[in-house]
Formats: sequence, C-alpha cells, structure tokens
Amino acid sequence: MRNMKYNIIFGIALICVSLFTACDNFEFAGTQTPIKNGYGRISIILSEEGAEWQSARSVFPSSVFSKYTYTFTKDGADGVEIAPGSDGFFILETGSYTVAVQAYIDDEDNYTLAASGVSEQFNVGSGNNNPIKVPLIAVTGEGKGKFNYKITYPAGADAEITLQKWTDMNNIVLSPNNTPNGYGLTQTLELDTGSYLLTVLVSKNGLYAGLVEAIHIYPGITTEYAKSFADEDLLGVKINTPIIIEMVQIPGGSFEMGDSHTVTLSSFYMGKYEVTQEQWIAVMGSNPSYFQDSPALGEVQNRRPVERVSWYDTLVFCNKLSVLEGLNPAYCINGSTDPAVWGDVPNYNNSTWNAVEIVAGSNGYRLPTVEQWEYVAKGGNGSPENYTYSGSNSIDDVAWYVGNSDNKTHEVGKKAPNGLGLYDMIGNVLEWCWDSYDFFLNYYYCLGGGFSSIGFGWGHSHPYDRYTNVGFRLVRPLD
Repeated sequence: MRNMKYNIIFGIALICVSLFTACDNFEFAGTQTPIKNGYGRISIILSEEGAEWQSARSVFPSSVFSKYTYTFTKDGADGVEIAPGSDGFFILETGSYTVAVQAYIDDEDNYTLAASGVSEQFNVGSGNNNPIKVPLIAVTGEGKGKFNYKITYPAGADAEITLQKWTDMNNIVLSPNNTPNGYGLTQTLELDTGSYLLTVLVSKNGLYAGLVEAIHIYPGITTEYAKSFADEDLLGVKINTPIIIEMVQIPGGSFEMGDSHTVTLSSFYMGKYEVTQEQWIAVMGSNPSYFQDSPALGEVQNRRPVERVSWYDTLVFCNKLSVLEGLNPAYCINGSTDPAVWGDVPNYNNSTWNAVEIVAGSNGYRLPTVEQWEYVAKGGNGSPENYTYSGSNSIDDVAWYVGNSDNKTHEVGKKAPNGLGLYDMIGNVLEWCWDSYDFFLNYYYCLGGGFSSIGFGWGHSHPYDRYTNVGFRLVRPLD
C-alpha cells in the first residue's frame, strides 16, 4: 500500500513541476482579428529557467503574479512596452525583435518585481508566427516570507503533506495543526525566499487524490494556499479495473474534405466522448490535467476531459489501454509495442518516437486521422449536417467555448451531440490527431477548438507539447 501511494505521488510530481499556468497559443482559423499587411501575430511561452517549457497565456498566467509587462526591442532600437490583445496575442510589425518580460506581485501598497527574463532574438513574419520562449528567473531577493496553508479533506480520510525547497528538494519539517472540524490541516511557516514544491496525498478506504503545486515565497510577503478535497475527488487506482470507453460505430462513406477533394473511408469506431481524467488515471496512474478542481455546478470533476497530455503521451495511453482490454496494440516504436520498453516519454523532439508506426492488422486504440475526425464532425457519409458547428448552427448548443465556458473545461457530454451521437466535437478541448501538419517542422494537428476558443478552432504543435486546452479522442478499427 505504501509503495502504491508513493508511486502515485511520484507520478503526480513528474507532471506538475511547471511553475506557470498553461494556456493556449494556437492559431485559430477564422476566429481572430485579421492581421494587416506588414504585421504578424505571436504568443509567448514562459518557463522558470531550467524547467520544462509550458505554454502560458500572456496575461496573469500565475495566481502568484498580479501584473506582467512586455518590452519589445526591434532591430536594436529603444524598447517599447506593448500590451497583448484581449486574446492574449501580440500584433507586431514584421522585423527582428527581442522581448523582455517582467512579472510582479501586488503587496497592496505597490507592485514588487518577482521574476524577469529576456528572449533570444526572433523574427516576426507576416501572418501567424511560432510562439516565442522566454525563460523567467525569480527575483526573490534576500530575507524570509511566510507560507500559510490549509488542506481540508473528508471525514475518515488521511492526508500526507510534504514541502520541498526547489531545487535541492530537501524536505521541510512540517508540524500542521488540525482544523476546527478535525478533518484538515493548517500551518503558517516562515521560509527563506525562493521556490518550493508542495505535495499532498489524501487517502480513504483505498481511494486516493493528490496534487503537487509550485509555491513561491517572496520577502516580507505571506503566500496563502488553500485546497479542499471531497469524497468525489478520491479515485481508486486498480490495475485490472474495467475501463469503460464508450465507442460509436461510424458507418463508412465519402465526404468533401475541406474544399479540395473527396475522401472515402471504411467503417470504424470513435469515442463517444473525449478521454476523461478518470479514464486516464485508471490507465496511467496519475492525472496531468491542470483543471483538477472547481468543476462547474452539478458537474463531476473526474468526467472532465484530460488535458496537458502530449502527442507522445497519447501513444503510451493507447497501447496500455489496448493491452488492458486484450486488444493488439496499434503503435510500434523501435520494434516494440510495449511502452515500458520505449522508455520515458520525451519532453523534447525525439527521432525514435517520431518514427512510430501503426502495426498492420492491429485492432487496438489509436488517435483518429484528420480525415476520420473531419468526417465525423461533418456528420458522416455525404456530410449530411450542413451546420456551422458539429451538430448545430448555434455554438451554445454543442460546445464549451470562450463565450460560455467560464475559462475552464467541463464534464464531457453536457452539450448536445452531433448527428452521429458524438459529444464535444467542437469546444471543451482541442483533440490530437495522428497526422503530421508539417513533417519537417514536426507539428501535429489538434482539431475542434477548446474552452478558450471563439468558435471552431484548429491548431498544430510539437508532439512533446502539453497544453491546458488540448486532449484527445480515441478510434479503433472494426473487429
């Protein structure tokens, strides 16, 4: 039992060390303000120096920071502070730039600089451009700050809390007090300035919930943290527990793909819903998602779509799920279909993983092709649904998008299905597809739009990228 608990903690920690909130940086077809001639659109990706790159919305990506400034220097001229648009993107004249980012905290009296960084030189071309990476370095200064935490959990549950200083990872001695109702822990600590990793594991009757959060301590400031766990947040991690993936049989047929050509497809199965956090945990043993709490009223947290999964991650999930269900795994890397043999999932471009192949005749789970995805979104044979969105001309009927999502994901299946009985083909999260958008640049398609999209959206990204608005849906061949 102890090993299983700490395997859960370790799995959570591997995917939660990023110190900034991830949001989208996709190029959404037909949903953004047109760009004038001679201008280009960019987004910014932030990371603490030395940590894994994570996409970040350009405005307030962290609950700690209250203000960001962006100073662009073009062709060696004096720097100019530019604010992002309402969509989080920047519109710049074409040319060569660097950008300096400064992050501030609000200590009630004034803003205090907390982190800063400068990008490498980059070029802005006309139209949409690749995101720009900026490493942030904490400006913590000398001295100490306070950390006040409160963890509450259901009656009868146990909680384990650890706090580690980044980057030496030494444990801080904790002596929490019980909360007044006896079902929680609270403590105020005085700590050296810097970054820390807070790990919480709650257990009850063989069910578990956990998290890992990055905590920043600044001189003379109290950092507040509160987290509440309910019974419905606790999940069982059992290797042989049946995993229900509802699939819909999609009849074969033909359709006009885009405006260019006719595509004919054989029948196949496609997931009725996007893969949920509950399903991911049952297969993989941990939850990489950013949206792990505060579901909308009446919605089930673990039925929200899993996100912050890379294209590489989905290959592992598909083969593991196939084995659990007694199917022949679809994906083969370096001569093996066993993900344990593949090694750790890369956080960078990896030529071995890029050479993945589909095993001929296999019947296991896999990502849909772009053709399969668009065929289903349009209603199948002959594209009978001549709708603006998949299943309706009213986006609110079928999708969670920027106009109704409250800037977060939602339980799958809460909106109306399309004509083939599939839910959330538009909105909630974009969905990884098998196809490469650009073989040489190694981008892969993400289709359908997400909770932060204005309408139907599509994107492309590297196979190692993880975003809060990107998940996936499964397909497999007919037996």
